[in-house]
Amino acid sequence: MSASHDNISPLVTVVTAVWEGDRPRYVAESVSSVLAQTHRELELIISIDGMLTDELEDVLAELAEGDARIRTVRSRVNQGPGAARNRAIREARGSYISILDADDVALPERIERQLRFLAQTNADVAGSFYELIDGNGRTIGNREVPKSSIAIRRAMALFNPIANSTVMARTEVLRDNPFDESLRYGEDYRLWIHLANAGLVMRNQPESLVRFRTGAGFVSRRRGWLQLRSDFANKMRALCLWPVLLWPVAFAGACVTTAARLLPAPLLRVLYRLRGAMRFS
Repeated sequence: MSASHDNISPLVTVVTAVWEGDRPRYVAESVSSVLAQTHRELELIISIDGMLTDELEDVLAELAEGDARIRTVRSRVNQGPGAARNRAIREARGSYISILDADDVALPERIERQLRFLAQTNADVAGSFYELIDGNGRTIGNREVPKSSIAIRRAMALFNPIANSTVMARTEVLRDNPFDESLRYGEDYRLWIHLANAGLVMRNQPESLVRFRTGAGFVSRRRGWLQLRSDFANKMRALCLWPVLLWPVAFAGACVTTAARLLPAPLLRVLYRLRGAMRFS
């Protein structure tokens, strides 16, 4: 089976970072969703960030044995998600990078549809709407995000409007503008703000292309002082994406949404649900 893919020159490189905290079953589902894409001219680079459990190593070895489109790069020391993705992006052979986190699942036509969307819109970076699933893979909702470039730029001072696992971009964009490796949280948000400040065009495709996992711990990983400091720093970088006269409004909104990081988990969960019910232009 693997020999049939040996001579394929991939158009798209899918990048997935894996560390010891990832659940083997989720990683297997994520990788399998890439291999099942209707667009076949792809490679998957799994960037292993530090030492893995034996179970995870066995799962990855079994997956790689069945399909030559899988490659791995490895750091023996855990350096964080930004460094892991940068490592894979440097090794990519594809003209486009598609990001998928190790616990999320790409729908079968995700890559095919995003390639078409990038060609139609001339966007530098494209995200999309996404489904929300629980720890068992059951769909529990759908999330819309701002679609137009201007709406995305305005939203950045309030929240992260581009879900990491939905992103596809030209490879040179992400090579020239790497993830900030000093950050262990909010590194994707920081990059989208940087790209917006640099004048790159970002859009969100108005259809769900990824199943985003929100299992146990989803809310707890998004609250606390570390998350608050990172979130506030990112939002301050995004203020200049608003007209100067509206900076006080953007600042007030940034303070309110950042402060929510200290709410008890049940209340923060309610806020996430309310944001999920919003509709955007």
